[in-house]
Amino acid sequence: MAIDFKDSIAVPSISINGASLGTLAFSSATIPTDNNQLSNGAGYVTSSGNTTIGINQNNTLNTSTVFATLNFTDGVATSATTRTLTLGNLGFTGASNANYITNNNQLANGSLYTTNKGTVTGVTATLPLKSAGIAGVIPNISIPPATGSIDGYLTRVDWTTFNNKTSNTGTITNVIAGTGITGGGTSGAVTVNTSILSVFSMLTCSTTTITTNTDGVANAVVMKFDTEAITYGPVNTIRVYGSGGISGVENSQYILQIAKSASDRFFEFQWNVTSNTNTVNNRILSGVRLQSGVFSSETLISFNTLDPTHCYIYDRGNGNVRKGTTAGSIIISVPASDSDSYYRMQFWRESASNSGVKSESVLNGTQWTIKQLL
Repeated sequence: MAIDFKDSIAVPSISINGASLGTLAFSSATIPTDNNQLSNGAGYVTSSGNTTIGINQNNTLNTSTVFATLNFTDGVATSATTRTLTLGNLGFTGASNANYITNNNQLANGSLYTTNKGTVTGVTATLPLKSAGIAGVIPNISIPPATGSIDGYLTRVDWTTFNNKTSNTGTITNVIAGTGITGGGTSGAVTVNTSILSVFSMLTCSTTTITTNTDGVANAVVMKFDTEAITYGPVNTIRVYGSGGISGVENSQYILQIAKSASDRFFEFQWNVTSNTNTVNNRILSGVRLQSGVFSSETLISFNTLDPTHCYIYDRGNGNVRKGTTAGSIIISVPASDSDSYYRMQFWRESASNSGVKSESVLNGTQWTIKQLL
């Protein structure tokens, strides 16, 4: 801040605390402008003293050379050392040499890079790829469209044809069980089952059957089938009654029963009968046939002959020249019914050279096989 006076002031008249400043109050004579105008009470040195403050040494620092130590006394550097900066000083824990890899020949070739430089001499391809590349020409790799004899890609034209093969697309809304099939449904997962069951049985005899010595089918006896030697299927679908027959029912001894069913069925009958002479050895002609029966009353089964099932056996009946065999088969229809079906085999002497000769079945040559076809 400056003080301006209205009128000039006579310097000699200015005094402070009674002391006059005099004419040199505001001149260089009273206000020093150089330190040589001052007393050296602080003891500062001049060129006649020590001109070096601190250590007298030259240290060149750069990106790799830095101070190692720097010592001070009363704020003045008294000594210093330098060192080379290392990667470890910067916290690096890898190789100490920053230029450790300087050439790729220092590396193992685990990726199998090749140094084989040169011109492509040929390009091959395997199906469905096709190559038109030859030496010195830019290769042309392509996939041809597929044909009946060439593998390749599916063209959009072929795709459209393939995709439009049928217009009958959508969700199945109903599955109907046909003949021999059960189940089906109209929604969700449905199950169908075949109702055509494998049912079969082979009947044998535990005792022989002997005819009378009277000629003619009117004198026939029932072949004594009483054993299911082999059987398969639901229990009692095929059943044989032995000598006891059905309790209280006449004509039911040694008969075959096929259980009732709500479906029409077909069965195949196959039989084989071997006979020998009995009582007297002489020439004899024996007969075999099948019959089917139904209940004609609560206590009686009536039978009718199944044709064509007649078979005959001729036995020479002379010494060891004996025994004869016959065989046959038939397919029968068993309609749907609420009643069981019954069958039997008849055996008789058709004719003989001696009135006393009879025919007797041979166990290991006599069997009746029943098999459900549909």
